[in-house]
Amino acid sequence: MSISKAFKGDDYPIELPLSSPPEFVAMTLQETVHYPFNISDPDSEKEWETLFTNPVGLGRVHLGPDNRVFTNVFWHQMHCIREMERAIQDRSHPVSTPKHIRHCLNYLRQHFICDADYTLEEGDFMARDFELQRSSDTRLCRDWEIVYQTLERRVRKWAAEQRRVMNLH
Repeated sequence: MSISKAFKGDDYPIELPLSSPPEFVAMTLQETVHYPFNISDPDSEKEWETLFTNPVGLGRVHLGPDNRVFTNVFWHQMHCIREMERAIQDRSHPVSTPKHIRHCLNYLRQHFICDADYTLEEGDFMARDFELQRSSDTRLCRDWEIVYQTLERRVRKWAAEQRRVMNLH
């Protein structure tokens, strides 16, 4: 992959520039008691918010000489899941509008098609008792630690540059 220099128009890298590609790790999918649908539970709200507070910057990164803003696709996807959860909980939420949810459903649908997982799941997952059979299949996934570290480092660097510029004026 050649790294772009201008970051103008369509001239930017397709992937976040990393020092090395994420390694693969095994992850067993499991049911969880976290992220419940309970609008009146402050702990539930905090859990959903963690999707966007880690790493700092909401998955946004500034790249290139003009600090052009990009959003990591993963965090856009997580944003959409969060907004759909909000829409289920509160149909009058000011951000989770029908237009926004329509965008999110279409965005996720297209990404699922683009990066479809063609591995197999055992049996009929709808026949499982999710309370008793909490674990599912094990998948080979990317270890996102390097992505988190890179985004965190870049956001902090950008914020420090902004503070320096503001102090100069």
